Amino acid sequence: MRKTTILYGMMITLSAGLFVGCGEKPVYDEMAVRKTQSVLVVPLVTSAKDPAGGTIAAGMISRKLMEEDLKDLRVRVTPVTWRMIQPAPQELSDAEAVQMARTLGVDGVVTGTVNLTMETEKPDYKPEALKAGQVPSSSDPSADLVVTLRLLSTESGACIYSMNGRATGISSGGRMEVAIGQAVDPLVGIWRKAQRGW
Repeated sequence: MRKTTILYGMMITLSAGLFVGCGEKPVYDEMAVRKTQSVLVVPLVTSAKDPAGGTIAAGMISRKLMEEDLKDLRVRVTPVTWRMIQPAPQELSDAEAVQMARTLGVDGVVTGTVNLTMETEKPDYKPEALKAGQVPSSSDPSADLVVTLRLLSTESGACIYSMNGRATGISSGGRMEVAIGQAVDPLVGIWRKAQRGW
């Protein structure tokens, strides 16, 4: 009986360590993330209103991961040839992304979504009528940007990390950087913690 109780307690502790919270906390399988030492970053899925957002986000995620000085982490980006032949790179499915990662011989694939909502999308919004040379009163309208980052295991195809990053009311130049930082930083923290064991 005592062995069963101990085993049950260990299972609860383990599951609590694998999946932490929801909402603004990352959800992850720590052991699977720690084993992921090479990743492919693909364009994130985005809306038709912001068609370049997914590719821009992927570039910023790749750069951030490379700049984090994770010595044993290899980062690959979507092959240029693939991006050239795809009319809508944001439509890459999880299965296709995982297959591409397997072909490239990496452990995981970083994917996700970018959702940008502009204040000007309100039904009662009326654009300003500007004269030549006149600057709009609000050249950078208020917006809400949410980046959902997901790390998929190449071996199993399962999602082993998920986290949202959100930026509201920040200039367009900083929105993406803030949201990506919130989504990527916990993942970097897991890898940094694991470096001692690699």
